[in-house]
Amino acid sequence: MLSRRIMPEGENVACSKSLQFALVLLFALMSAGCVSTAGLSEFRQYRDSFERVNVASTAIFDEMGAAERAKARQLFLRGLPPVPATRTASQTIKASGFDEQFYIEDAPYVSQTGDPPATAAFRRSIAAVAVFNDIVLAYAEGRSLSELKREAAVLGSVVQEALHAVGGARVIGGLSMPAVGAALTLVKAGADQAVALASRAAFRDAVVAQQPNIDAILVTVRDGTPAIFGLLTGDLADSAKDAMDRGDKATAQVFIAQIETYRKMLSDWVLLLDDTRTALRATIAAMEHPYGCDPPLFVHELAASADQLRARTESIRNAIVTLRRGL
Repeated sequence: MLSRRIMPEGENVACSKSLQFALVLLFALMSAGCVSTAGLSEFRQYRDSFERVNVASTAIFDEMGAAERAKARQLFLRGLPPVPATRTASQTIKASGFDEQFYIEDAPYVSQTGDPPATAAFRRSIAAVAVFNDIVLAYAEGRSLSELKREAAVLGSVVQEALHAVGGARVIGGLSMPAVGAALTLVKAGADQAVALASRAAFRDAVVAQQPNIDAILVTVRDGTPAIFGLLTGDLADSAKDAMDRGDKATAQVFIAQIETYRKMLSDWVLLLDDTRTALRATIAAMEHPYGCDPPLFVHELAASADQLRARTESIRNAIVTLRRGL
C-alpha cells in the first residue's frame, strides 16, 4: 500500500489557498482569451516576415508606378487619354507636337508626387493588410482593450484611404481591381464595429471574422500580377521584337533578359502573397482557438511559412537590384 502523508493543519490550509489562487488565475487567463507567450515569438515572426513582404511590394509598386506614368505619356503623345472615354476634348495636339489643353483627369499621371491611380490602389490595399497584422500582434501580446481599439481606429482610417484609391483607380494597361473594393468595405465596417466592443474576447472574434476579407484583398492583388507584368514589360517586348526584326539578336537578348527578370520577380511575389495567406490563416487559427496554447502544427506551419517569406523576399530584392543596374 502507498503510504499517505498527513499534512499539518496550517500547511494543508496554505496548500488549499495556493490551489484556489492557481484555479482563479487559470480561469482569468482563459476568460481573457489566453494566447500562449511561447507562441508569441511565432506571431512576431509572422509580422516581421510580412514587413519583408511590404518592402518587396513597395519596390514592385515603385516600378509599377513608373511604368504606369510612362504608359500614360505614350498615350498623351498620341493625343489619347490614359483611360478611354475620359477626355472632354480630343485631338488637340497640334502640328507643333504638344497638347495645348490641360485635363484635370490627367493630373495623377502627370504629377511626380505620389502614385498614379492603379499603383495607389495596389499599394494602399497592401497597407491595409499590414495594419491588420499589427492588430493581430497587438492582441497576441495581450495589449489592453483600449489599445486594441486604437489599432482598430487606425485600420479604419487606412482602409478608408485604400477605398478612396480603389474608387479613383482607372483601367490602364488592363489593370482593374473589381473585388478589392467590396473586401475593403467589409474590413472598414469590421474595424468600425471593433472600436465599440466591450471585451477582448469580442474583439478577437471581430478580428477573426475579417480573415476572409483580408484574404480576398491579397488574392485580388495577386490576380492583378499578369496586368502588372504587361505594364512593366510591354516596351521591352516591343524593343526586343524590333531588334529581332533588324537581325540584332544580341540587343534583343538584353531586352529579353530584362523581361525574364521581371517574370521571375513577379513569380516570387505571387508565391510570396500565397505564403502570406497561408501564414495568416495559421495565425488567425491560433487566435480562434486560444485555449490550445502552442499547437505544434501551428508553430510548424508558421515557421515554415516565415522561412519561405524571407527567401522569396530576398529573391525579389536581388531582382530589383539587377533591373536597376540594367543587367
